[in-house]
Amino acid sequence: MNEITPTNRFNNAATAVLGGSLNEAHMSVVSVNDCSSSVEDVMEQMNRGRAHFKEKVCESAKAGELVDIAMVNVSSEVEVMPLRDMAYGGEGEPLDEVDAAFVPLKDLPDEALALNAHGLTRLNDGIVRALKLVREHTKRRQQLGMNVKRSLVLIYSDGKDEPTGRVDEAAQLISQMVEKNLVKVIFLGFGDYDRATAEQLTASCGGYFEANFDASDGIPFQRFFHFFSEITCGMSQLAAGSAIPVSLDPDDDDIRFISTDGVTTFEDFCK
Repeated sequence: MNEITPTNRFNNAATAVLGGSLNEAHMSVVSVNDCSSSVEDVMEQMNRGRAHFKEKVCESAKAGELVDIAMVNVSSEVEVMPLRDMAYGGEGEPLDEVDAAFVPLKDLPDEALALNAHGLTRLNDGIVRALKLVREHTKRRQQLGMNVKRSLVLIYSDGKDEPTGRVDEAAQLISQMVEKNLVKVIFLGFGDYDRATAEQLTASCGGYFEANFDASDGIPFQRFFHFFSEITCGMSQLAAGSAIPVSLDPDDDDIRFISTDGVTTFEDFCK
């Protein structure tokens, strides 16, 4: 993604644009959605999981206001969904990619939760785009005088980068942003996902999650998105470094935590 300059912003309207209050800590979430043709059999379950995530987080009215979300879809091309235009109609001056991408979670439109599967998996490009997006969004909030929390990026895939098979740029940017405590990254591999890719991407994150289940069974997806909603709520409402109460069993046969450094435990990860 090219360098972004904030040339078309809503001037003097921070609360109207971003929701909530300037004095309350806001949090950015980006979901990197594998939309390649290989996930066609489970896309309906993932769509239900995304809807469940929104529902559970928005049970807290404050979290629904203060958690902003963007969606980056990965197939043969990388698509940053223009959620603001989708939610509010796109009237007024055009917004650049960053300002158009984020909406308060409560306003995430239903059509963004009904994705389709097609094409390849440009995983590296999608992750890099998502990280730059969330970094710039956080920077702009800070320039407006807003309090911000560490951002959260969810990545889930059943494969590896196509056509290159490499995720070096994404792994390096994740490492840089994690080291600066700018972002927490959660990776879920499922189906025939590439373990080497998962381990490279999460080497600086402490670990990742592996799902094992039949494609006809949507329950594990919902369970994982429920876990993701708990992490999101915890990060948005608790002090940094606090233990986040979660319902996922780290020894679950369907979804298990895999430490990439041999040190980080599931309990460590959930902070």
